[in-house]
Amino acid sequence: MNKSLFIIIFYLPLFYCHQVSGQEQLNNMDDIYGLNPELYNGKVYSDFYGSSVKGHQFLWSPEYSKGDLIINNKSYHEQIINYDIFKQKLLLSFTNYTKTQRIIEIPLKNIQSFSFSDMYFQLMSMPDSSIKIFQVIGKSKFPILIYWKKNMITTTSTSIYDYKFTEPKRDIWLVKDHQFYPITKNKSLLKLFDKEQAIVLKKWLKSQNIRIQKAKDWQLQKLSEYLYAL
Repeated sequence: MNKSLFIIIFYLPLFYCHQVSGQEQLNNMDDIYGLNPELYNGKVYSDFYGSSVKGHQFLWSPEYSKGDLIINNKSYHEQIINYDIFKQKLLLSFTNYTKTQRIIEIPLKNIQSFSFSDMYFQLMSMPDSSIKIFQVIGKSKFPILIYWKKNMITTTSTSIYDYKFTEPKRDIWLVKDHQFYPITKNKSLLKLFDKEQAIVLKKWLKSQNIRIQKAKDWQLQKLSEYLYAL
């Protein structure tokens, strides 16, 4: 084989791969041209599910809404966001300079907090060093934390869907003396306090008709304020 031809054949795939890689990087730069790279920084969101899956992976709705973010200790207001509770991802929707809509996953390590739909969320490090997204309710001394989640389950054989997302489920935690305590029912809450306080708290919970696992946000807010004054 002609030596020159061999060199061309050998190096052509390498040259092509380099061009493709460079083009992908250029496209990413095009997406955020003229935008703040600290905010618009993340992987393109790709967790879309086909017609065989019923429901959606988001907290309340597939529709994105305005919210506020604190990323790398900087505030960003009225951003278009949504919260994927199945994969635990905070998503940011934006339009680039070519008027193309993009959705990215904001890296969790960059986020301090966010809020939307009248709900406030913080990212917290757990004892096992994992990072969890919690809805935070109440006073700073006794904040009540809600961890939202969904599962995907198989449907019945008679359904037109193969899978479906469950309704949002929540785990409730209380932070007391900088420790995280899961609260599954009223009794598990009472165990966190001394005998006299537990007696008073039990009467108050009964008077307010509060059952922890079924409590509304406003009831949990009221509980947090009561614990602060207890």
